[in-house]
Amino acid sequence: MSEFKTSDLFTGKDLRLAWERVNASVGTDSKDYFGINIYSTNVDKHLGALHKQLANDSFEPTRSFKYYEPKKSGTQRTKSVLRISDAIVYQAIADKVAFQLYDHLSKTKEHVFGSVLNENVTKGAELLNEEDPEFYFFEYYVGLYNRFIEGISKTIDSESVAYKLETDITGFFDCIPHSTLILELMRLGIDKGLLELLATCLNSWSGTRDMSTFHVGIPQGPAASFLFANIILDGLDQLMLEKGMIYFRFMDDIRIYSSSENELLSMLALMDRYLKGRSLSVNTSKTSILPVKENESEVDTLLDSYGIPFEDKTENKIEHDIVIQDQTQLKSSKSNFNIISPDIALKNYLLAIKLIEDDLLEISTKFESNSLLNPIPKPVIRNFLTLAQRWRITVKAIKSIQNYSPRQELIPVWLFGINNIFWKANSMVWNLNLYDSLENYYFEIEKILSDFEHFEWVRYQVLNIYGKVIGADKNRQKKALRDLSKETSPLARLGYYSILVESIRNDSQLFESIISHLKQEKEEYIKESVLNLIHRKHLDISINSLKEWFL
Repeated sequence: MSEFKTSDLFTGKDLRLAWERVNASVGTDSKDYFGINIYSTNVDKHLGALHKQLANDSFEPTRSFKYYEPKKSGTQRTKSVLRISDAIVYQAIADKVAFQLYDHLSKTKEHVFGSVLNENVTKGAELLNEEDPEFYFFEYYVGLYNRFIEGISKTIDSESVAYKLETDITGFFDCIPHSTLILELMRLGIDKGLLELLATCLNSWSGTRDMSTFHVGIPQGPAASFLFANIILDGLDQLMLEKGMIYFRFMDDIRIYSSSENELLSMLALMDRYLKGRSLSVNTSKTSILPVKENESEVDTLLDSYGIPFEDKTENKIEHDIVIQDQTQLKSSKSNFNIISPDIALKNYLLAIKLIEDDLLEISTKFESNSLLNPIPKPVIRNFLTLAQRWRITVKAIKSIQNYSPRQELIPVWLFGINNIFWKANSMVWNLNLYDSLENYYFEIEKILSDFEHFEWVRYQVLNIYGKVIGADKNRQKKALRDLSKETSPLARLGYYSILVESIRNDSQLFESIISHLKQEKEEYIKESVLNLIHRKHLDISINSLKEWFL
């Protein structure tokens, strides 16, 4: 029996709404798909059981699965995958908070642009009664980001400012004290029982995989955490606006503009005191006060409706009428594109892909010898990632019209991308997945797995294509099994299991080895994810075998 009361916090409809929002949320790597699939078989039954636990004060949050995701700097952030029941409860708490604080948070909507609440949160559980409800918790990020950039551009173009202050917060999510968040929510009038539940949940999910950090840190991944992060900084937003500052914030990316350098120094000191009073601190390595340069508005790039930066090179653009939505984007946007004939579309696609590939090959050739001491310039990285996404969209479009095999010459380009822009390795892996086979690049992939030994997220991403690399080669499959037996990273082990399970059947020589490994696997989340993979891909593995594996 839990020590806190949850009996009157949520209705069945509240949990149903939270379930829908968890499903609609972004962050594919931080979802418990095994739990989602279980709930999907009988949503009413499973939500009913969860509601009964809450009604009986017997709900207990569980420790989440955690992994490390690299940043551009080479440091890593901890990401959390909450069990589906925990994720639903966390979202249900956030729904209640968002419903109550929407008007308050909207007061800064001209200055705060990251994770801005969707107006539908004001409807509460009544949203479920609509004919075609939209369950997204936040507004679409592309429009928000463009408003952020446009606001900055207008400020610079107005010529009323001469200096800019840029900063962000060190280890923001990991350093948020639970007490600070709870006190802030209490000040804003949130129900005490809801806050007790939130505090207990956060304490259960805090810390890294290696150890807990009690009473500090909120889980990165769930949508609810972005709401609470915004609430932590709401007081700072209000403070800067009360001081009459030209102020913009996109999550913890903060920019302030002024005609006076001394005024920005004063604001930095004020901001520093505000954050230190909440056990947070500005990131000194990313903090600067500099003169505003001419044409600086061109430094940041607007995004199109697909989340792709606009470019000045018109010859590299694909006509909007024929671009399809890339499924790797955070949210499908409603389109009013004109329908054109497949022949005309194909002609445009083939022209576009040639131009895109020429640019990609040029970049990878020019910068192939760069190193950590001589990094690729940021504008080049941005352009490369933009081109990589355009390539992916265009290849998918061509494949939708006719049989098409992407150019083999581009495979080294994507490997170049993984090696040099490792914090975006998933983007390159999505592209490599469009090839039928990668067996000729076995040794190059093996080298990447070795070189990124301390970056489990990079290796996990690469292991998503490993099946195309090892193919049906028994020696390579056995090598993968040996690597699995030595692997200490749970995330990387999940990657190995995922490709090996797909490579075997009951009569495979590898079958007994996989059984042995799974029986010894201590991380329940991995076992559940493997089971989910078997179910999702309809793999032909007998019930008796599954019992051996999991019971």
